[in-house]
Parts: sequence; C-alpha cells; structure tokens
Amino acid sequence: MISFDQAADQIARLDATDNYHWKTEQAIEELTTCLMRNSTDEAEARRAISSWLSAQRECPTPADLIAALAEVREAAPAAQHSPTCKKCLGTGFQLVHQLATPTIGGATLVQDLGSGNDGWKAADAFRDQWDIEHKAWIANHPKPEKGQYYKPERRQYVAEAARRCDCGAGTKGKR
Repeated sequence: MISFDQAADQIARLDATDNYHWKTEQAIEELTTCLMRNSTDEAEARRAISSWLSAQRECPTPADLIAALAEVREAAPAAQHSPTCKKCLGTGFQLVHQLATPTIGGATLVQDLGSGNDGWKAADAFRDQWDIEHKAWIANHPKPEKGQYYKPERRQYVAEAARRCDCGAGTKGKR
C-alpha cells in the first residue's frame, strides 16, 4: 500500500487522458484510493499509470487500474536472489568482458572473454597488448602537424556488459 499523496500524484498524471476533466472530484478520489490500496509501492503505481498512458486514451476506471497493476506485476521479474552465488553475488547479473571488433560494414563482432577473474585477466592482457601495438604504430607514423589528428583506425576494444547469471537469480518466476 502506498500513501494517499503518492497515489494522488500518479492519478494526476492521467490528466493527459481524454475524459479526465469530466470526472468528478469524488471519482478522482475513488481512483486515488483504488491505486493507494492496490499498489505495493510507488514504483509499481508509476509503472501501471505509465503503461496505461502509453496504451489508452480514456481515463481508467478502478477496475482498469487493478487490471493494469496486475499486468505490471505479471511483467515484472520476481526476485529469486541466490545470495550464495559467487558469480553474481546475489544480484542476478554478472559482469562479462567482451572483445568487440568493428567490421567494414559497420557491424561489430563480439567475442566473450569470460566473466569474473578470468574475464578481467583476458581483458587486461588484451589492453596491454593493444597498448604495445598502438605505441609501435605511433612510433612508425609521422607526427601530425598542428591542428591535425591521427586518422582513426579500426581496432578491437574490450567492452564490459551485464549478463543474466545462470544461478537463477534475476529470472522470471512465480511469486
């Protein structure tokens, strides 16, 4: 349950709908009370109102609000944290390192370097090797004149990304 003021703030966003202005003060209060009693937190109420505004033009009824909240709950992944997981530390996501290689057509090929310490070691080794090669390239090319820059080169780079952990945390499940 959220506070009446929090619910009223969210209901006020419905001002953008077509028939909101025709609603009586009592009807607006009823919508606010419905949202207050049926929302578990303000973020859920915000998501339900945002979902309604993006899909509907008419102001919702209390039954519509309850249905919108149910859809938001259905779409939200249930928290199934595994605090003992050493890969994600219970967050459901792990940091992975990827080697990205731009291609001539503009696409980028991505190769996993791994996660955890193995990923860090592979990424650091790649970065060290790139530094050596880049310094050698600079040494073999004339220094640009003032106001000019080195022509950008196509090169590989290491990207860090989040990936869902396979331990089950962060996956959608039943509440």
